[in-house]
Amino acid sequence: MKMTKKERILATLNREKTDRIPASFWRHFYEYETDAENLAGIMVDYQKEMDWDFMKVNFRESYHDEAWGTKYEFYKDGVTKPKQLYYPVKTLNDYNNITLLEPLKSAPLKEQLETLHLINKSLGGELFFVMTVFTPLAVIVKLVGNVDVLRDHIKNHKDIIHKVLNNITASFEKFIEEALNTGISGLFYATRHWASNDYFTPEEFNEFCRPYDMRLLNIVKDCPFNILHVCQGNNMLQKLSDYPVHAFHWDSSDPTNPSLKHGMDFVKGSVMGGINHRTTIVKGTSSDCIREAEQSYSATGGKGWILGAGCTYPPSAPVENLKVLRDWGK
Repeated sequence: MKMTKKERILATLNREKTDRIPASFWRHFYEYETDAENLAGIMVDYQKEMDWDFMKVNFRESYHDEAWGTKYEFYKDGVTKPKQLYYPVKTLNDYNNITLLEPLKSAPLKEQLETLHLINKSLGGELFFVMTVFTPLAVIVKLVGNVDVLRDHIKNHKDIIHKVLNNITASFEKFIEEALNTGISGLFYATRHWASNDYFTPEEFNEFCRPYDMRLLNIVKDCPFNILHVCQGNNMLQKLSDYPVHAFHWDSSDPTNPSLKHGMDFVKGSVMGGINHRTTIVKGTSSDCIREAEQSYSATGGKGWILGAGCTYPPSAPVENLKVLRDWGK
């Protein structure tokens, strides 16, 4: 019996049998990401072309920090990432400028809410769509502009960092509450670098990320579809397996990370990924893509797994590779 997209996702989250393997892949559309109407339009057009089982709305990542004074140069060639030009935190005193935001009065945040409203209207309830939010510490590093400087502040000025983390978290609490009014199905919540053992110890993560993550995830606890994206290699996925989400997404093709099969042993809900976004999608053939999909199917048994890439795939990836993966699942 053919399932709807929402039925297929919900069954997968419960590790139940589905009529086919659900799939979703996403990319940036850099040239459209500075305007709500343009971004909503290209996201909906992309969904119509590719027919994914859910939509991960790929905002420009800088929407998180622009309202606190960062500056970027944006390009219109479709392949060049925005370049950060200005970092507002030059001294410890500059942290005092990272104050609580009101989403409807903050141009970057308001723009994203407008995008979500437009997407929801266009999708008409056909599929789940999730919005992207980063762990608050990932916002601070964009304000400081240097990981090593931030690590020094974390070590020697904890009180200041926790104060700023509280202001950023409180701002995004308000933002997510407003986003719920747009019809989103949940969050795509990303740890960025900080849930990697290459950047942080688990103890540091538990102090500077986990409590703030939980505040934000608590707001969407009643949503049907929340995803945790654990970024980077050498990740802390197993230590984050108790996060209150429905699906866990990570780069399982990275040999320093758990495989999909291993991840299924300790996370609850579903796992996502299985396709190498750096090599296979970009440089591989259609046969290479299918081979990786089949390997992931064997590893998971075809239940509790959403086919996808380990992260956002590059705009240069051949659309034929994406379409063969979409059709394989059918």
